[in-house]
Amino acid sequence: MKKKFPKKPINFTFSRVYLWGGGGSPKFENHYRQAISFYRSSEYPQAIDKWHKAINNTNSQYNKALCFLNIGICYKNTSQYDSAFYYYEKSQNAVKTIDSIHLKGAIHNNIGTLCLETGAYKKAQEHLFKALKYKETTNDSTRIGSTLLNLGEVQLRLNNWNKAENYYKQSLEIREIVKDTFGILSCYINLGILEKKRGRYQKAHNYYNNVIETCKNRINNFLLLRLFTYENMGSLYRIEGKIDSAFIYYNKALLIAKKIGSRNDIAHNKNELAQLELNKKNYKSALSLSLEAFSLASENNLFEGLAEYSKTIATTYSKIKDHENAFFWLTKHIELNDSLLSLEKRKQIMGMEYEYQTQQKENKILKLTNDNLLKKAQLTRSRYITYSIASTLVLLLILGYILWYKQKQKQKLALLESTLAASETEKTRIGQYVHGEIAGRIIKMAYEIERENLQLSNKLIETSMHVRKVSHELDGTITHGELFIDKIADIMPEPIDNKKFTVDFSPNQNIIINEPHGIHLYRIIQELVTNNLKYSKANITTIKIELQENYIYLDYKDNGIGSETFKPGHGFKHIYNRVEVLKGEINVETSKNKGFKVNIHIPYKA
Repeated sequence: MKKKFPKKPINFTFSRVYLWGGGGSPKFENHYRQAISFYRSSEYPQAIDKWHKAINNTNSQYNKALCFLNIGICYKNTSQYDSAFYYYEKSQNAVKTIDSIHLKGAIHNNIGTLCLETGAYKKAQEHLFKALKYKETTNDSTRIGSTLLNLGEVQLRLNNWNKAENYYKQSLEIREIVKDTFGILSCYINLGILEKKRGRYQKAHNYYNNVIETCKNRINNFLLLRLFTYENMGSLYRIEGKIDSAFIYYNKALLIAKKIGSRNDIAHNKNELAQLELNKKNYKSALSLSLEAFSLASENNLFEGLAEYSKTIATTYSKIKDHENAFFWLTKHIELNDSLLSLEKRKQIMGMEYEYQTQQKENKILKLTNDNLLKKAQLTRSRYITYSIASTLVLLLILGYILWYKQKQKQKLALLESTLAASETEKTRIGQYVHGEIAGRIIKMAYEIERENLQLSNKLIETSMHVRKVSHELDGTITHGELFIDKIADIMPEPIDNKKFTVDFSPNQNIIINEPHGIHLYRIIQELVTNNLKYSKANITTIKIELQENYIYLDYKDNGIGSETFKPGHGFKHIYNRVEVLKGEINVETSKNKGFKVNIHIPYKA
């Protein structure tokens, strides 16, 4: 059995901090450059502190806006989304009084990616489109390509894969025109992630290999791109079960993460390698790597990785029979995981509320004094209680609707079952009457006039046989001991030179299908054969019925004229109804001049 690994998506809608363009005091410049250095090594608290000091040493609204924006990016990277929204808003307010289209576009781009992280996809698109408008005004191809890439990520999160691919390829086209190698490679990475999600692993490999090939002779260039590529290659190989290849690429990613000093990626890749070692039963190495990952993440407040790393440690201790430590780390994992779930909920709330809440909070913070701080806290608490009550009411309404809908569906299914049962009862009654009364009287008349008119007598006998056949088709009930194949044989057309019907039963032809499944399958096949004779113009038709692992599989296929668009008629709707009653699934495939296929599988216990 293939081992299942936890998945960590490596998204490439990253927010890069903005380098200072000059125009400040020496103290401002010194603090700003130190902040950049701390940021690049994932030391976000130190970077935030230096940017605050830089703000205190400048009167430039542009420089302040830039620092606020970068502080917001640090808070976003440490999952402190309320603070990130707050500083993005401060940056937006600071830039209102200056004419800087580039910075305004950058702020909207970052708010858009933050909305993306918090699940506010509609707002994310709004801000990204605003960013795109600013960037198109300046005809900045590189930044236009970057925003298109982020718009593609929004669609990827919404599982609109074709739209995502369209945005990614628009971005790629722009980057190729301006020969932006970094941008081209970032598009390849995102297209690789998209193809991996689609399950088209070879295409994903092709995109990742393009990145690796381009970076081959540029050992010290594009380190971040190479890092993301190696991590995604490791993830892809692991999904494919190629553990040794995954090990190679996670090790390559770890080397680059160490080289650029990214503590988050160092911790992540150590944990991935620990899981691979765990798979190889190298428990000592797995424990060492996972403990290092947890320690590094804990020291640097990289909260989102802690839950996963503690789980790896707990699993490793369990494998080496150290149950005391296994229990300790499993308990820690559960606590961290619960906190992570709370964080996810808080992310969603922040995504819905940020536009008015952060602005309102900023204005109130400026006006508040020591005397009204308590009042502010009570007001905030009251608001959260209101939101909680409102959210609970909405949840109850949704739950009520779901229960009502399920009840309605149950009633619908019960009505459908009773309708079909009544229909079958009536068909059986008519069939028995036709067989016993009408066919019997016709045959009696035939014998009575045999001497006077032999030809008419023979015609009446033929008619009687046809009437009996019709009565058998009406009465689809399988009698005790009767094989299902015998009933199906009654509805198969007579052999004709240009028409061939083949019926195959598995595991053998002696299968018996109990009611109500037998009568429903009989009627489904009857309707398929009727449609075939009416419309298909097929000369080869195969029907396969298979009993396997508590399921009945019915596969129908003909080589007829097919249909460009399939619209189920009255008879085919009955097929859908019968499949629904049996709690099965049906799939229809057809196209012009390429025949007609129907695949049905139904739960069944003999």
